[in-house]
Amino acid sequence: MESRILLNPGESILLNRGQTAEKWTITGFVGEGGACVCYTARNGAKTGRLKEFYPLDPWGRPCFERTETGHLTAEPEQMEQLCAAFRESYEILEQTKLDKEKASILNNFIPPCELLTGQNGSSYVWTPDDKQGVSFESFLSEVRADPKNKAEHKLYNILNTVLTLTDCIRVLHDVGLLHLDIKPSNFMVLYDGDYNINPAGISLFDVNTLYPVGTGQT
Repeated sequence: MESRILLNPGESILLNRGQTAEKWTITGFVGEGGACVCYTARNGAKTGRLKEFYPLDPWGRPCFERTETGHLTAEPEQMEQLCAAFRESYEILEQTKLDKEKASILNNFIPPCELLTGQNGSSYVWTPDDKQGVSFESFLSEVRADPKNKAEHKLYNILNTVLTLTDCIRVLHDVGLLHLDIKPSNFMVLYDGDYNINPAGISLFDVNTLYPVGTGQT
């Protein structure tokens, strides 16, 4: 079966930030799903995650082709239609952040991200490494390694994290967005030596697998 052609560490690609073309250099591979491939990358002095919209059809075949310059290409109408649907979730998210009440809940949870455009109209999402922390999965692994040490305190922090996460997901649902891949490895926490999790440090690693379902659906 035909498979995606991925960018390799050390390869660079020119992407449009507004009207300006800038270079992103791939530094590593994070993973891939049905719609996107995620890399670690560098843009100037900034490091972060670069998500490339590279969808598969129902039979698991890539909808786009990779050119020799590293860009994705397809028939213009197909490229525009698929990318417009992909960008919709991020555009809804940016509009939601204009609401002060919703933004106060989401701003910590949703890291700053930026939509970029490839040479042939393809879509990318850039999330700089502006936040510190480890995955919630790593935190839970530490708890499981010594569950009786400060057990009540650890349980309180776990439950508080889940409640904070629930509030953030509720806001997404209120504006008609679903996050299709919430799991402990996909968001980070910041905690001290006493296992106190800072609620302001609970954040997604990047804005991943958002899907629009219509305003008001939960």
